Parts: sequence; structure tokens; C-alpha cells
Amino acid sequence: MKEDSSESERPLTKSFSTDPQLAKIESEWMGSIRKALVVGLAVVWCLWQLWFAVTIPPAPVLFRSLHLAFGFAIAFLMYPGFRRIRPAWLRGVLDVALALVAVWPLAHLIANFVRPDVVRLIMPEQIDVVAGLTIFAMIILVNWRVGGPPLALTAAVFLAYMFYGSSLPTPWGHSGTYMTPQIISGLYLKLDTGILGVATSAAANLIFPVLFFGSTLIAYGAGDFLSNLTTAALGRLRGAPAKIAVVASAGFASITGTGPA
Repeated sequence: MKEDSSESERPLTKSFSTDPQLAKIESEWMGSIRKALVVGLAVVWCLWQLWFAVTIPPAPVLFRSLHLAFGFAIAFLMYPGFRRIRPAWLRGVLDVALALVAVWPLAHLIANFVRPDVVRLIMPEQIDVVAGLTIFAMIILVNWRVGGPPLALTAAVFLAYMFYGSSLPTPWGHSGTYMTPQIISGLYLKLDTGILGVATSAAANLIFPVLFFGSTLIAYGAGDFLSNLTTAALGRLRGAPAKIAVVASAGFASITGTGPA
């Protein structure tokens, strides 16, 4: 079913029941379940990331796949679709089903590729191809829900170009003759390229911890404290705004360990 991007701006608990009392009960029930799932997954995700931040990190395939799995599951629950389907519980079930479908290819990687299988990386089996195509579709769908149609359509166009670009006339086509197993191998199975590549590694190892600690500091008022402290100390000096920005950033980095933050 085609999803309207404008629908994503509506409340999570919007009901389609005609009886106002039933609509309220239905809305509160579905809202509480969805919120509980999101909060539970987010807490487990944060604790898991913190645990491996202070201990020996697991194999890259395991670490990055779990990172993406949590992200996919939370995204499908926080940005629900199927607004025109009723009752509300059915919409919730469909969103949970999509979350499970998105997690399955990542669980497949964990189950089969934590220890690299060189032959299988070069010549994927049929189940690997199915899992790869599934994760491609889920990436486009979750981008549609979170970022809207432009980003999702851009990803879909470039993915389609990789599959069918060789059929286009010159100069629009490419000269590559990529077969589906080759694309699956490069974008799904290998760590140096594709969905488990550098971007996911940076997100799991650097961006997530910085955002987590930054959000924690802001929630407890540490961000305002650092800003006020540096303003009080340097506010009367020449070039105060630049000095305040540098010192406040250094103070934050002394806690997070990341200077650019």
C-alpha cells in the first residue's frame, strides 16, 4: 500500500473508530503498547552499546548488524504507516511485522557471517540473495517513513540504476554487467562496502555514543552549565563568542572524548 508522507505528521495514536469512547480506548491502548515497545528497545539498545563501549567489542558483523536492527525496529514503531487501515491494532501488528521483516536479514548475517565464509561472500546462496533484496526494500521504506519521499526515491533510483543501468543507451547507461548475486555480495554481505560499511561503523562506534552522552548531559543541565561557565569566564574578552565556543566544545569533549562534538 502506498504511504502518504503527510500522514506521518499525524499523531501516533489517531483512531478511525466512529464511537468516540471506543476511539479513546483504542487510541490509548495502542499508544501505550507502541510507546512501551519503543522505550524498551531504546533502553536495551543504549545499555548494549554502553556495555560494548567499555568492554571488548564483538565481531564487526555482529556489532553493526545489531546496531542496524535496533534502528530499524524503532524506526518502524516510531513512524507508523497504514493510516487508512482499521482497526488500530491491525495497523500496529503490520508495523511490528515490518520491523521483524527488516530485522530478519540482519539476523541472517549474524547467524551465518560472523565468521566470514569466503566462498559464500563471492557466490551468495539463494537465501542470501533473498535477504539482501529484503533489506534493500526495507531501507527504502524506512527512509520513506523517516525522511520522506525524496530520500527514499533517490535511493530507489540509484539502486535500480545499478541493476538495470547497463540496459540504458549511451551516455546514460553504465558499462557494468552486474548480476544480482554480485550486487548482494557487495552491498549486503561485505564489510568494506554497502550497508555494513564505513557509515554504519562510524554510526555505531562514534556517532551513537556522542549523541547518547550529549543527550544525557543536556537532560541533566550540563550543557547549560558549560555554556554559562564559559560565558561568565570569557564573556568580557575581545572575541568572546569564538573563545566561548572553543572552550565550551573542549569542555564537552573532555567528557565525551570527541572534540568536534
